[in-house]
Amino acid sequence: MPEINLFLDSSALIAGIVSARGAARVLLLLAEGGQITVTISEQVLVETERAIARKVPLALSDLRQAILASQAQIVRDPSQDEVSAHPNLISHQADIPIVLAAMQAKVDYLVTLNRKHFVQLHAKQPAHAGIVVCTFDPDFEGQAQRIHDALKSLPQLTGQLVRVNRPTA
Repeated sequence: MPEINLFLDSSALIAGIVSARGAARVLLLLAEGGQITVTISEQVLVETERAIARKVPLALSDLRQAILASQAQIVRDPSQDEVSAHPNLISHQADIPIVLAAMQAKVDYLVTLNRKHFVQLHAKQPAHAGIVVCTFDPDFEGQAQRIHDALKSLPQLTGQLVRVNRPTA
């Protein structure tokens, strides 16, 4: 089994399906190649299916194929009692079951394109494993290098909010 296990939320999974070249697509391809493990929850799968059916219905078969090809691990959603027990986990209440599912699955990282809510999470709950937020940058290799450079300069990621922005022209 690969060393890195990533939990993809619906924004990352959708991006991986509809984008032919984006970073989320690369993650799915790495999972297909057995280089990483991708984990999603039942809720992520349902949200993704609904969004794709509404926005790009022809891509539903691509979603199903990607789930199979990547050998994505699908974990159960947390119970309503578990969600209710963590009302302050993240400010956007709809994200609580997603964050809990990732925590319960003991993944290494949660991948999301939702910067806003996770920056708020850092402000509200600074005791976390670390959050890296990036602006969109079509230079994926350059962005990966900037992320690497930002992370290697830190003694630890725990409790840190690391912002990696696209360079200005």
